[in-house]
Amino acid sequence: MKRGVPYFGAEAYIASWGLNVAGDQHSSTNMWVQNGPPDQLNVILAGWTVSPMLNGDDHTRLFTIWTADNAWITGCYNQLCSGFITIDTVITPGLIVSPISFWGGSQYDTKYLIYQDRPTGNWWFVVTNNNTFVGYWPKELFNHLSDGAETVELL
Repeated sequence: MKRGVPYFGAEAYIASWGLNVAGDQHSSTNMWVQNGPPDQLNVILAGWTVSPMLNGDDHTRLFTIWTADNAWITGCYNQLCSGFITIDTVITPGLIVSPISFWGGSQYDTKYLIYQDRPTGNWWFVVTNNNTFVGYWPKELFNHLSDGAETVELL
């Protein structure tokens, strides 16, 4: 990553795993874009998670998170509040990911893409194995992602 060079998107192949986690634990693999000072950090994140507390089960599920102030006040998981706008009716945040990889078995991955549509300024989430536009985060949610992201990460 070069400082001062904006990123207008990121993509990654992310392996989907079936995991056993305790009811009060979670696990995830995700990618994100971010920009802004620490107290106003704008973050857009997408990937998969296993979270019994949030989802009520131990399935591997697609998820999104956003914040415009480092999660002090703003932000949301999936569509528990307004922000992320889903446009696909089949592939949505919360969808059970299938097939999934298991240790010693077949391995499966999915290509995820987060990118900024330059004409509108909105940030899109695309599952690219099928080139499915899942939805977008309107530019109005953010005050530091209007001209791209300073950082992209995969975890």
